Amino acid sequence: HWSELSASWHFIDAIQAAWSQEPNMPTYPAATMGPQAAFDLLARDGREWFWQPHRVQMAD
Repeated sequence: HWSELSASWHFIDAIQAAWSQEPNMPTYPAATMGPQAAFDLLARDGREWFWQPHRVQMAD
């Protein structure tokens, strides 16, 4: 239905607007555990990822 498709674009537009305001968005290559910033964000509250493979290379 067109109304559902149109409504879904409201979410996409909001995401794109937020991304365009953040010039330093952390990016990372596929098949990595993501940027170190993801781990640092959790560590600030004394938390960590449950799954931490030792053989997978970090993006940064």
